[in-house]
Amino acid sequence: MINETGAMCWNELYTRDVEASRKFYTGLFNWKLKISPEYTEAHVGDVATGGMIAITPEMGPMPPGWIPYFGSSDVDAWAKKLKSLGGKVYVEPRDIPKVGRFSIGADPLGATFAVIKMAASS
Repeated sequence: MINETGAMCWNELYTRDVEASRKFYTGLFNWKLKISPEYTEAHVGDVATGGMIAITPEMGPMPPGWIPYFGSSDVDAWAKKLKSLGGKVYVEPRDIPKVGRFSIGADPLGATFAVIKMAASS
């Protein structure tokens, strides 16, 4: 079960040095990269499995690291439930054009993760 509600569907690296991260992970895993000015998508063969994004000053004191994404059928309800169970929402639910709606949070012990409802394919 992948890319379904509650299942892992993406991994994203937040980094202060995208170029060094590209070199490291392509050397380690032989990934193929699709590079744009604001995002680097990682592919295993022809399958996109994750991405890399630069940490910007607007993100505050965010530490570098990987954030797993899980599928969600309702990102807004997830954020509300996360808060009710003692977790924290770091990025309130928001849309990424042509990608979907996502949110980033943490469990009560501080483990960071995200959820996403992918946009319908056209």
